Amino acid sequence: MAVPAKHKPKVGALVPTKTTGIYYRFKSDGTKTFYVRYTRPDNRRAFEAAGSFEAAKARLAEVQGRISKGEVVGDPTTTLRQVIADWRVTRAHVKPRTRVKEDEHIRVHFGPLLGLRVREINKAKVLGWLAAMQRHDGKPGSLNDGTKAGVLATLSSVLDYAVDDDIISVNPCKALGRKQKPKQDPDAEKARWRVLTKDEADRLVKGVGRQEWMSYIIRFALLSGLRLGEVAGLRWQDVDFRAGTITVERQLGKEGKFGTPKGGVTASIPMVRAVRSLLAEMRLKGAARSAPSRRSSRIGSSSTGNPATSSARLGGRRSGPGSRATSASTTSATHASHCSPMRRARSCRRCRRTRDTPTSTRR
Repeated sequence: MAVPAKHKPKVGALVPTKTTGIYYRFKSDGTKTFYVRYTRPDNRRAFEAAGSFEAAKARLAEVQGRISKGEVVGDPTTTLRQVIADWRVTRAHVKPRTRVKEDEHIRVHFGPLLGLRVREINKAKVLGWLAAMQRHDGKPGSLNDGTKAGVLATLSSVLDYAVDDDIISVNPCKALGRKQKPKQDPDAEKARWRVLTKDEADRLVKGVGRQEWMSYIIRFALLSGLRLGEVAGLRWQDVDFRAGTITVERQLGKEGKFGTPKGGVTASIPMVRAVRSLLAEMRLKGAARSAPSRRSSRIGSSSTGNPATSSARLGGRRSGPGSRATSASTTSATHASHCSPMRRARSCRRCRRTRDTPTSTRR
């Protein structure tokens, strides 16, 4: 039954219904929006929009049930900015690179949403926000769907936290349909990939010049297919020559800190013949071996900060232009510091050759 014009409430005025705790307001287009009012456990009055009358009844029953059980009911006036501050505390376990990316998403793209109450962020607002999202790096063109998908994932993570904290009951990002969510075009992504030809790979290795340690790392990366951070995080203890496997359980990030591999899962990859031969060459030449006094056992590391110098010294030559080969005794002493006693006594040809060398040759 229509309300007579003289008795019809003004637009925006709060009108109680016959159900205690549920109110409504008329909007400018004549439609009603229903609200729920209740008292929280801390004796503060809470007032939140629920949409339809049925939704308001369901929300009121949910809130009253939680209060009767002594459970905490989220503050409906909480803004997205306040939720983000608490959400960041829970992200201490993620990789530094991930945190940097999430902070960039919030700083660059979250501006229109930060001042809104979390309960005001619905599916329509998320879609409008995505449609209006633009580039901020000064480059021409629109923001690609891959970047939008990453920003949306960050917002969804924040709103998941709001759901867990009982501030909202549903994450609106997860209500988007498949066609409404931005996606990265796999064909466009693959178009940017290019595999080096054999000639290009050879020129890359030769381009390092006398930096032998770098050529080893480049050759290993090309043959193994590992990411650069995973190669930099490898240690000799991760290489199992008997089983023919390499265990990838950490990687070196851009910040110089070690973390888990991508996906956080340790992987064991088989050693193909070329990789096995290269690692054996590195091991025997001492290009990447670490002495007991060194701080790291990483492949390609050195205590001096100059892997090339360490590699040349372990190989029996001094670094620097015009240098001569070291004496057999110096080479033997350096080699013996790395050769295990068992191997030195039984099967090391280099140690046996040095023992059989006349004293006059070793001066």
